Order: sequence, then C-alpha cells, then structure tokens
Amino acid sequence: MLHKLYYNVLILLLLCLEVHCQYDEKIAKNVFFPLAASAYSDKPEDCLQHVLKDTEVLAKYFTACSPKKKDLCAGFIAVDHQNKAMMISFRGSTTTEQVIREIVDAVLVPNVKVFDDASVGYYFYHAFYIMWKSGMQKDFAKYRKTYDNYEIWISGHSLGAAMATICAVQISRIYPTLAPNISLYTFGEPRVGDRSFATYIENTIPNVYRVIHDKDIVTNIPLILADKFWHHTPAVFYKGDMDIGSKFVICKKNDIECTLRYGPLQDSIDDHLNYYNMRLSDYGENGCRPVDTRSYVYGDDI
Repeated sequence: MLHKLYYNVLILLLLCLEVHCQYDEKIAKNVFFPLAASAYSDKPEDCLQHVLKDTEVLAKYFTACSPKKKDLCAGFIAVDHQNKAMMISFRGSTTTEQVIREIVDAVLVPNVKVFDDASVGYYFYHAFYIMWKSGMQKDFAKYRKTYDNYEIWISGHSLGAAMATICAVQISRIYPTLAPNISLYTFGEPRVGDRSFATYIENTIPNVYRVIHDKDIVTNIPLILADKFWHHTPAVFYKGDMDIGSKFVICKKNDIECTLRYGPLQDSIDDHLNYYNMRLSDYGENGCRPVDTRSYVYGDDI
C-alpha cells in the first residue's frame, strides 16, 4: 500500500516538472490531508511518522496571529526523505472568537498590499508574516540549502489554508526558480486576497488545488469582491462524503462561475470541520489515526 503511494507521489512530481499537475485524490487524502491535520497537534511528528514514515520535523512555530496578540497561530517545517520533499503546514483557527475577529477584519479593515497591485486580507497577512519573520523565513532559507533537490509541499486547513497560500506565494517570489516545485493543497480555504493575488497564483504555481467539502461555509467567506477577495482556481468540489472514489468536480473557471455553479449555498460548519469523513483537528491530534466518532461540538478548530 505504502509502496504504491510512494510510486504515485513520484509520478506526480515528475509530471509537475512539465505541465500543470492533475488532481490526484489519493495524494490529496494520503499526503496533504495528514500534512494539514498534523498542524493541529503539538507533536506533528507523530502524525507524519505514522503516515509518511521517513519524516522529520525541523522547526515548529507558535506566534501571535495579529498585532493585537489575542490569538496564537501555529505552523511547522518538516522533511520527507523518502519522497524528497520539504513540507510546510499551518494550523487553522482554534476558537469562535478568533474566527469572528478574522471576519470583522476582512470586512472593516483594508487589505494589505503584498506586491505590485496584489493584496491580501489584513488578518491573514499578519497571521502569516508574523510567523514568517519570527524564524520561518530564516529556517526555510537554511533548510532549502540542505535539501536543495527536494520538492516543496505546503498545506493547511481554514485559517491555516490562507496562511499556506500566502506562504506559497512568498516562496515563489523570493525564489522564482522554485515555483514549479511547489505543491499547494488546501482544505476549507477562505478567500485570501484580491483578484490580482489569485491570478498570480494561477499563472505561477502549477500544482495548486483548493479542496472543498460540499457546503463548507468558510470557503465562501469573505464574500466575493474582486478588488478585495477573490478565490484562486482550480477548486475541487466534493458532494456528500469524501471517501476515495466519491464524485468530485474540478472547476478551473473564475471564482464567480465556480461558486455559482458548484457552491452557491455553502452554509455548513460541519462540512468545514470534517474532511474525508474525519474531523480534521481530531485526526491530527490523534496522530493521524482515525477517531471513532465525528465530533459535532462547534466553536473550535474552525
């Protein structure tokens, strides 16, 4: 089973060197989903070792999410030696109050310019850049020299997905030659930045997928506004459960067309908390081992 997984990963990476990669649901579920989930644990190495085996967590980060210092963000850099990949993951929101602050900032506070005419949401900007400037940037530069022939895998869920997206863009701008080697799979990603930011991602990073579980409410907030919030594509829409083999649709059109056609009534907190029939945060905290029952307690890990 693992042999086959490693073979699939290798084939995917070889294809990515030549063309825009095709979505592979097995890699999404068996590689990037655990990578995103592990950020919810204080010991992500337990999760990664269980799923990918030959891995090592190189650095962990716990930093303020905003200048107000009311929330704590978390992330890490790891390495998968067997698949020759550096891995970066970010944790999602952990309280309802934090989510409210994110939404309020998105609505009331102007975006922050990141380059040229591209901008991202105020809260998302600070959540990532405070961590980036608090050691992640320096560590990435150091480890990149050590593992200079490794791919770069980036993932996250919810707020962590927004941070992961900004991270992928940041790396591609500092190290333009690395852009073709970046793979970004996110789960339950909110709108992060404006249309220029989304367009940059679509034109620069070849292997990017936003995975969406049915009516996941977070994937449709903040609301569409081209000069402030606009999703990058492609998006992968799952209806119902997310077992391997379940039906999904890949939409490569613009945000308005994809949202109106496949996700106009996204209003489920439950769908946001649960991916691949598991509550993502519980799965990560449990060392990437299935939890017996799905939790329906709302208010955290969103």
